[in-house]
Amino acid sequence: MFEVTKGGAVIARVDKLQYIKQQRDGTVINCAEKEAQGICVNDVFYHLPWAAPMAGTEDVQINEFNGAAVIAESEAAVDELLMLIGG
Repeated sequence: MFEVTKGGAVIARVDKLQYIKQQRDGTVINCAEKEAQGICVNDVFYHLPWAAPMAGTEDVQINEFNGAAVIAESEAAVDELLMLIGG
């Protein structure tokens, strides 16, 4: 899974990134990761800071994480809380 952040705030967690690039005429199209200038999240285009500039977009950071581990940690925390409240 991937966590997308902008200015230190999480804006999305997604299973797969939708890579995009901008054509010469300004049209934005889907593309392979190696060609990408940015990503699309919830129908909004964002720039990848290490890629070629993309007009009208803001930079985001991408962090990959293990979604199964996060779920397991959350389940353990819920179980612990239930034990504390007698559930």
